[in-house]
Amino acid sequence: MTHLRQVIRSAVVELLRQGDVLPSGQVLDTAYKPRVRFPALVVLCPSEDQQVQSQVGGADRLVDRTLHLDVHAEVQQAANAEDTRDQLLAKAETLIAEVATSGVIPGVRDIVPVGMRVEEFHEGEKPITVGRQRFAVTYWTTTGDPSEAA
Repeated sequence: MTHLRQVIRSAVVELLRQGDVLPSGQVLDTAYKPRVRFPALVVLCPSEDQQVQSQVGGADRLVDRTLHLDVHAEVQQAANAEDTRDQLLAKAETLIAEVATSGVIPGVRDIVPVGMRVEEFHEGEKPITVGRQRFAVTYWTTTGDPSEAA
């Protein structure tokens, strides 16, 4: 059984790969793959809020889910690192907005940007700046089957 959040994350990765934001090999679906080339985009789902919509028991109870989906733009330090980071995140945000309610990503009812944070990593020869753009992805399942949209 594949959880719908995995389907959503994979669809966003594929959207970014096909959207010509960066070469396909530089759009990653996990933080654990070694970086061969920069810049890179990484799509992660660090958390999800869930609320059951009915007190009535059973497998058909509706679960209202808000997935926190992060798109990280990782850029090696250079004179224009911040500009490059922000341009990558702007392209990603535009692509995601275009499909937010289109039905292209299975089960998704809405996707909205909800925050951005910057981190700097100063290890090694070329430090890395990371822009973490967070999106709230709303989707519904039932308590009995988190792999299918409700």
